[in-house]
Amino acid sequence: MKQLGVNAFRIHVWDREVSDRQGNLLDNEHMQLLDYLLARLIENDIYIILTPVAWWGTGWPEPDMDTPGFSSGFSKIELSTNPQALEIQKNYMRQFVNHKNAVTGKQYKNEEKIIAFELVNEPNLPKDSVAVTAYINQLVTTVRNEGVTKPLFFNISENPFKEAWCGVANADIQGISFQWYPTGLVKNSELKGNFLPHVSSYPLPEYSLKTAAKAKMVYEFDAADILSPVMYPAMAHSFRQAGMQWATMFCYDPTPIAQYNAEYPTHFLNLYYTPQKAISFLIAAELFKSPALAAKTFTDSTIVLGNTSLNYPELTSLLNSGEKYYYSNSTDVIPVHTESLKKIAGCGNSPVVQYSGNGAYFIEWQKDNEWLIEIYPDAVPVSDPFGKNGLQKPVSSLMWKKHRLSLSLPGIDSNFTVFDAAEGSNRYSAVNSAVDLLPGRYIITNNKNYTVPGHAAALPAKAEFTAHSRIIEKFDETEICNNTVSEIRQNKKLIVSADVYTPAEAAKVFVFLKRSGWRGYQKSSMETIDGKTFQYQIPENLTENGLINYYISVNSGNEWLTFPGKETTAPDAWDFNGNNSYALKILPGNSGTVVFEPVRDFKNIITANIWKYVETVADLQYAQGGEAASHFSVQKIKEPFPELAMQIYTGGYLKNLACNKGDKIKIGLSSTSASPFEVEARFIFNDGSAFVEKLPVNPEFAEHEVVLREPEPCRYALLPRPYPLFMPYWFSTASINAKNNSPRLESIQFAIPLTGSVKNNAPGIAIKKIVYIEK
Repeated sequence: MKQLGVNAFRIHVWDREVSDRQGNLLDNEHMQLLDYLLARLIENDIYIILTPVAWWGTGWPEPDMDTPGFSSGFSKIELSTNPQALEIQKNYMRQFVNHKNAVTGKQYKNEEKIIAFELVNEPNLPKDSVAVTAYINQLVTTVRNEGVTKPLFFNISENPFKEAWCGVANADIQGISFQWYPTGLVKNSELKGNFLPHVSSYPLPEYSLKTAAKAKMVYEFDAADILSPVMYPAMAHSFRQAGMQWATMFCYDPTPIAQYNAEYPTHFLNLYYTPQKAISFLIAAELFKSPALAAKTFTDSTIVLGNTSLNYPELTSLLNSGEKYYYSNSTDVIPVHTESLKKIAGCGNSPVVQYSGNGAYFIEWQKDNEWLIEIYPDAVPVSDPFGKNGLQKPVSSLMWKKHRLSLSLPGIDSNFTVFDAAEGSNRYSAVNSAVDLLPGRYIITNNKNYTVPGHAAALPAKAEFTAHSRIIEKFDETEICNNTVSEIRQNKKLIVSADVYTPAEAAKVFVFLKRSGWRGYQKSSMETIDGKTFQYQIPENLTENGLINYYISVNSGNEWLTFPGKETTAPDAWDFNGNNSYALKILPGNSGTVVFEPVRDFKNIITANIWKYVETVADLQYAQGGEAASHFSVQKIKEPFPELAMQIYTGGYLKNLACNKGDKIKIGLSSTSASPFEVEARFIFNDGSAFVEKLPVNPEFAEHEVVLREPEPCRYALLPRPYPLFMPYWFSTASINAKNNSPRLESIQFAIPLTGSVKNNAPGIAIKKIVYIEK
């Protein structure tokens, strides 16, 4: 974690595991583990905030188990309202702050690196500001009487109502803790699209002037269910704008089990297994810790935050500060001062580093003509990391494979020498500034007589690279990720594209095509564009209306592996037994591209998680003719709310289209109730801009035709609904102050207006096929 710029760690303690029913602290294995963790954090110069009370059960993701702690006997609201529960908490907190760490020998209240206590994790508070203040102050008095002089924080973001805010702000505390989940939680699949509008600001309600005078910390945050490596820097900037002084992400996956992402599957961050996200986190750490708040500007699809830029279409976060040059994806942006470079961190290629692997790398200047480099293994995606995961099947794996590395570093000649930092006798010579290396730690130098220190620990090490390499799995299989579209119109440029991950050093990749009526397959070689992605352009004479079945095969010597199915023979072999090929539909030129099909795309719909206000139902139903439609309807309005909205991601189907003005979108809609009404359709582009159309909806299905036009000033809902609930629901495109010359349609949002109460005639819509037609 230190390699990613982490200097702060907040942890809520499972009081159910470390206390008895009376709140007495237990000296058990859980406290021993906590002591060890805190000692290691202190050893690594990482600041700590401890939260003594968590209340929650401890089984997640499995069922909760029986635990001895006092929280098992009370509901969460009772912790803040029941006098007996309060006395037990006070007893527990006295013992907790006085606990002596078995490793460091210091009481928690006296550990210098423990800089504050956050008293309770995500409390439930009554709608009584006086009672809230009294409850908090009794906890404060308890720990102060034990000699605690550190700042005390209390959480507010789980209680977004005025009485709670005023009660907390009036308490004798020094700080308030907040959280942020701008894309909700637990979609059970990856969210795709541009979610930067969700993190454009972190506005705080103005319930109490005393809130502004308190210190502020973000006790946990994440852009859940997202792999895109552009969110963290934007969040860090918004935190700084809101006056936050501390921000801790929830949660970093421990490396030994990160391959499964089974602990909290809605989160996924690990330097080995999510290298691009990890580099973006490093950039966010630099941005958050910067003494000055960077100005924010928007140019086309790029957000500029001082020396940091976020380019969503290219999935790149970039820090370019002179001495530091960090990038989460390949970039052609030149360092602002190449000769001043001291630290480089990245994934992919840049003007100073070209690397054909997909793991992260860190390069740090040591002295003149000498650099230290760490190369991490390839991260091989196996399945959607945000699904229902367990410990039986990895969602990502690591491949320790040799890759070509080319360097253009200040002071380094083209025939530099590489010394293995762990095995000093291993050395490699570069030719034309390039060398083939396995993942590891190396010294890059012009000095061919360099002597590696007797032990690798003598070299600067911010990551326990050698230790990790012993405990994490080594992936020795072959996987591919097929990036080819599933349908296209005839006579269009058609490319079969796949990312190939194989341990073989000189593997070849082939595509086997077969049109309906052919007896055999046409074999063609696929060419790599970066060592990982292989492509083949299908000849124009094969792109006529019809169906193409195809396989992708990886050949290493005499061994074949054919996808899908991982057959161990090639499709042109006499004994090939593949039953399920990839399929590519080539449709008539005027038929359009289906961007939403109810059965195929139902699970990818984003619905508004407004459960506090409205009870809704989402379902898939069939008409008399067997045609499917996705149904969304309101069951009950519990509190006033303006609309029920849902969003469909279309960008994956349109990635090979130009998306020009005058193109058309055909939408099949009907009302699920007897009454007609108007639904607001919002067409959102990849830069966050949009335009809006109002469509009449009747009980009978009708096909609406919308012409793609220029973006316009408008607003749309942020879906999934950001949390906590005081975060904005709406995004105004007026904040996008630059014009994107080539916006691409990425999502379509439908909003049902909510008025009055719902009885027997609940509003709702049914959506049939949506087709995009080029003009």
